[in-house]
Amino acid sequence: MKTFLFTNLILIILGSLLTVMQVFSSDSTDFLEEVNIYHSRINPADQPVKTLVIDSAGLACWLSETGELHSISGDSAYHIILNKSGREWENVTYIEDFCLDAANGKVYFTDMMDLKTGRGAIKVSDLQGHDLQNVLSLQDEIPYQISLSSSGKLLFYLSQRNYRDASYQLQVINLDNGKRETLHTSSRKISQLNIDHSQKLLSIADPVHGQLTFTTTTDNTQTLADAAL
Repeated sequence: MKTFLFTNLILIILGSLLTVMQVFSSDSTDFLEEVNIYHSRINPADQPVKTLVIDSAGLACWLSETGELHSISGDSAYHIILNKSGREWENVTYIEDFCLDAANGKVYFTDMMDLKTGRGAIKVSDLQGHDLQNVLSLQDEIPYQISLSSSGKLLFYLSQRNYRDASYQLQVINLDNGKRETLHTSSRKISQLNIDHSQKLLSIADPVHGQLTFTTTTDNTQTLADAAL
C-alpha cells in the first residue's frame, strides 16, 4: 500500500496534475488580488493553485503547487502554513485539494498518505491548523478532490482506487453519521467536481461519459436530496 501511495505522490508532483483554480465571490475580488500579490512576493516559485476566501471572516486560504496549505487574515496580521503549524501535521504527506466550512471555521483537505496508517485520508482542522482530525481513512484509495455541501453535512470527494487497474469514484460521506456512499464510478480519471449551491446541482467531468450533472430529484442522488445541498 505504501509503495502504491508513494508512486502516486511522485507522479503527481512530477506531472503537475493540480489544476489552477480560484474560487471567490464578486465581493472578495479585491481581497483575492491582494492575497495573490502577497503570495507572489513571499514565494514566486511556488504559486497558488487554488484560493478560497471567507468574506465574513476576512480570511483566505490557498494551496500551493507543492501542497502547502496557507491561511492568512485580510489585514495580514497572521499568515500560517498549516502543514508546518505543529507536530500533529508531521503525518500529512501531500495535500492535493481542500475546501472550507466557513460557518464553523474549518478546513477539510485530502492527504495522499497518512504516515501513521499508510493510508490515504481526508482530514479537518480549524483555520489556524489546530485540532487536526481524521475524517476518513481510506485503504487502497487516494482522495484527490473534495467539496462540501452548503449545509456542512455532506462531504463529496473524488478518489483513485488501485494503481495498475485504476478506477475512479465520486463518493459522499455524511459527516453527522459517517455513512459513505459511492455515486459514480469510471475507468478514467474523474475531475471538475463542483457544487452549484443555488441550483442544488453537483457536476463532474468523466472522460468516458462526459460532463455529468446530478440533481436532487434523480434516483442515484437521493442522498443529495436527503441532506439538502
